[in-house]
Amino acid sequence: MEVLPAKLDVQSVPVNAWDSIRLHTAEPESQDAWITLLCLHGWTLDYHSFSSQCDLASEGIRVARFDRRGFGASGLTPEFEREVEDVLALIDHLTGPVALYGVSQGARLGLRCAVAGHDRLVGLVTQGGHIDGLVVEEADGEAIPFHRYADWFRAGDISAFQHHWLKHPLNAYDVENLSLDEKVALIAAYDGSDLLLPGALPHPLDIREALAHCGLPILAIVGEWETLSRKSHAEQLAHMAEASMITINGGGHLCNISQPEAVNLAVLSWLKSLGND
Repeated sequence: MEVLPAKLDVQSVPVNAWDSIRLHTAEPESQDAWITLLCLHGWTLDYHSFSSQCDLASEGIRVARFDRRGFGASGLTPEFEREVEDVLALIDHLTGPVALYGVSQGARLGLRCAVAGHDRLVGLVTQGGHIDGLVVEEADGEAIPFHRYADWFRAGDISAFQHHWLKHPLNAYDVENLSLDEKVALIAAYDGSDLLLPGALPHPLDIREALAHCGLPILAIVGEWETLSRKSHAEQLAHMAEASMITINGGGHLCNISQPEAVNLAVLSWLKSLGND
């Protein structure tokens, strides 16, 4: 397999007649990659959260990362309900077969894309995902206190939000070995705009039946120390969509950050298996 350069370009990719998103991609000038892995970051994060996955370029995988609308450098008004359109437009922009890799809210988005479908979408990797329409019990402290966070942003108390969110079970385990500056850098670009804008957060939807019949190969990555509710979502995904599931030892919700070698190996092995089906 050809070794691809880990070069970062920033492009403005039109997604419709009135706006565009900024695509940060490790896409080389050569188009000889055997597959593109299009990464969908989680809530409050940006494309930097997939930095370690760029190592997959040495295996001939084009790793494409971008800032979702309302996050990072996208410069767009946040609106989760339009993001499937964004992702499908990015697949149109890219060449060859494409697999999605979604983390947390990005996995939720990836599952909606799986249901929408695209003729060059060949697979989906989820990590810490949420299946729209599936209700599971959450342990104490697992729910995200969106209303409290919105109040802090209205009051301009960003440090209170950052302090609380970094200690939330969805983050704490995987960032515990980072310095305070490194922890804050993960979410420094997040401005809370989706919390303050009506309708920006995901709307209630039930995709379970459509997901069960979408036919797209899915790999569910689960950190050993993932929250119980997100583990339940992965287990149900494996059941309803016949997804493969793998546990990453020593990792939590953001195991692609804390255990990148193990995650990359799992992703690589699964992507290679797609060509053997």
